[in-house]
Amino acid sequence: MPEIIYHPDALLELFEAGTFLEGKRPGYGDTFDAAVESAIENILAYPEAWTEIHPGIRRCRIHKFSDGVVY
Repeated sequence: MPEIIYHPDALLELFEAGTFLEGKRPGYGDTFDAAVESAIENILAYPEAWTEIHPGIRRCRIHKFSDGVVY
């Protein structure tokens, strides 16, 4: 499996989003985290499946959320 390198700002944003969602509804932060993990697994399996939003940059939408993983 390829090494995943996260931008520090992306990790902070992920943490803050999960914390915010958990505060809105208990368990929702965990649901978000699981959806992000699923999106990353899909990216690793099919890295060219999503449309480029800029040359060399793609975004995979996170299922059930308006967010996306940019890679």
